[in-house]
Amino acid sequence: MRIERGLNVRMLELLEKLLPLLISLASVCVATAAVLVTRRNAYRQAAFMRKADAYEAYLTAFAAYAYDPENPKKRSELTHALYKALLYCPVKEAQRVNGFVELALRTEPENISAFDKITPDLLQVFRTDLRKTWRGNPLDKKMLLQETPVQGTSEKRHESPN
Repeated sequence: MRIERGLNVRMLELLEKLLPLLISLASVCVATAAVLVTRRNAYRQAAFMRKADAYEAYLTAFAAYAYDPENPKKRSELTHALYKALLYCPVKEAQRVNGFVELALRTEPENISAFDKITPDLLQVFRTDLRKTWRGNPLDKKMLLQETPVQGTSEKRHESPN
C-alpha cells in the first residue's frame, strides 16, 4: 500500500510539472494556427482587391475607348489596363480578355456598338474569377508559370491621313 501511495504521489508531481507544459504547447499550436489563417485571409483579401482594381480599370478603359476610339490616349489607356488585367486573369481566360481588346482595336468606330453583345461575357469572366478568389483560390499557380501572349495592342488601329 505504501508503494502505491508513493507511486501516486510521484505521478501527481509529474503531472503537476507536465500539465503546464502541455497547456503551453497547446496554446502555441492554437496561436500558430490563428496566425496562418490570418495570413491566408490577408493574402486572399489583397489578391481580391488587386484583381478587382485591375478589372475595374480594364472595364473603365474599355468603355472609354468604345466611346472615343479615335483618341490615341484612350487606346494607350486600354492597352495599359489590359496588361494590368492580364497580370491577375487566369490563364484560360486571358486569351478571351485579350481577344476583346484585339477586337476593339480592329473595329471601325461606326461598329463599336457591337461591344454591347460581348460585354456580358467579359463581365462574367471577371465575376467568376473574383468569386473564386474570394472563396480561396487567389492566384492560379499555372498562371504564374505560363506566359500569356498579348496580341494586337502594338498595331495601329487606323492609318493617319497625314
